[in-house]
Amino acid sequence: GVAAPLIILGAYYYTWYGVGEQWQVFPRPWEPTLGEYRSADPLVMQKHHAWAKRAGVDFLAVSWGGDGTRAPNGHKDATVAGACTLQDSTGAHQRPVCSGGEPVRGAEYKVEGWSQPMQWWTPSGHVDQLIQSHLDVKDGVPLALMYELRDVLGVGEGQGQVNLSFADNPKILEHHLMYAAEHLFNHPNYYRINGAPVLFLYTLRDYQNFVEPLSNIFAKVQKRLGKPLYIIGDMIWWEPAAQFFPWGEYRAINVSSVTAYNLYKDDDPETMGASFAYHAAALYSKVAHEASAYGIQVIPYVSPGYDDRKMRGAARPEIPRADGAQYLKAWQQMQRLLRCQHGAGGEPAIAMLNSFNEWHEGTQAEPSVEFGDTFP
Repeated sequence: GVAAPLIILGAYYYTWYGVGEQWQVFPRPWEPTLGEYRSADPLVMQKHHAWAKRAGVDFLAVSWGGDGTRAPNGHKDATVAGACTLQDSTGAHQRPVCSGGEPVRGAEYKVEGWSQPMQWWTPSGHVDQLIQSHLDVKDGVPLALMYELRDVLGVGEGQGQVNLSFADNPKILEHHLMYAAEHLFNHPNYYRINGAPVLFLYTLRDYQNFVEPLSNIFAKVQKRLGKPLYIIGDMIWWEPAAQFFPWGEYRAINVSSVTAYNLYKDDDPETMGASFAYHAAALYSKVAHEASAYGIQVIPYVSPGYDDRKMRGAARPEIPRADGAQYLKAWQQMQRLLRCQHGAGGEPAIAMLNSFNEWHEGTQAEPSVEFGDTFP
């Protein structure tokens, strides 16, 4: 038989290129070998899956903001453009069917049973369609969703806590995850651990009042699928100390593993420099010590570097690539942790690569003009 892998490697992946003016609006430190490609290009999809396989990537965690529905924008002068239904005649969740035809970007629509209108965000709708196309790539790398809930609920990066019980937020979450249960989680090429579809919850550390709505929604998804989800929570950060994390609440919503999507901290240039891999590994070890008491695994990430100075300002610290030394150091620092993180079901430990193609933050491992096809 074939020996089981020692480590499962996932990579964060983005399908937003060519959706709107992503390349033009957000500057980047390096140039992709493929140029300013369109994520919707079937040849680009095939090339990316081939590169990922060649690099030993076992699955792609793809950024997802639902089917395009989201919380209203909160503008006082917003007008309701019409009404939409989000379920078909059998009760199955679907993309919105609206009076007057296709929903319009940024417009708001009434939904039966909701106290507020929903907003339609066309770019998220396009990304959702592209994810379905990626799942259909022949011999492609499996996909898992990284649910970017902040944007869906109108709470941007750095804007504080995300209250999951506020207004219609539970209904938006239910629609998105039931939609995923109908159209994504059961796809043959969706990534699973012990049969359970994997779902990443981006910035779980910022969720408030989440236990009841998420428990209810996950139960409905499990009933629909006949199996639970494998929940990976993005909650590891430099503060507070790991013993103060709400571990009991994470177990209450059946979190199986925790991770940090990104540990970059712009106000700590000393930690963000050449010694970043050492500091990150020390943080993961402290978190793992606390998480083990709750049966929760820790998933570290490795990265070739970080450089968002062209997008967010030249004064921000850089985590230098150092001709691949940063990536190598990251793996070296994580080895001890990974040896201790095999799952209770016997599955191999998981590590994440940040990222396959986040070009604007300079974390990409995708081939570039500057580095060729060296991985990373």
